[in-house]
Amino acid sequence: ENSPNDDLLLQRANEIEISEEITSPSQLKWYRIRSRNEGPNKIKLHPCRVLGSDEACQYVRKQSRGRERLGEYHKVIQCFSFPNIANGDYLVVKDHLLIPFQHNIDGVEELNDEVINRYLRQQIHEGKSKNCT
Repeated sequence: ENSPNDDLLLQRANEIEISEEITSPSQLKWYRIRSRNEGPNKIKLHPCRVLGSDEACQYVRKQSRGRERLGEYHKVIQCFSFPNIANGDYLVVKDHLLIPFQHNIDGVEELNDEVINRYLRQQIHEGKSKNCT
């Protein structure tokens, strides 16, 4: 029998609308950000997608009116906003703050269960999903 937490997670999963821009699992990342509200050492995870190079350059040009370029160690991400993930915020972030959804174990790509479980516990603790800004 499902626990109330399992039922809540299943309900949220069923409400998600997948964006057409997501074409590969390699685009999916976890954005790590320090929570200002929960102390200096509290890291929060936010699911996001990494924009392709053309889309990222377009975003940077539009935001900076053509004055800036994307740094070598930066990525443009779109944070997921639930249930319609296409409405998420766009951010330019440092590459080292992104964790892949998948990792390679003995030559096989698998979901990073440890990070997924951490995110689910975070969502249960918060009681709701939020944007990453």
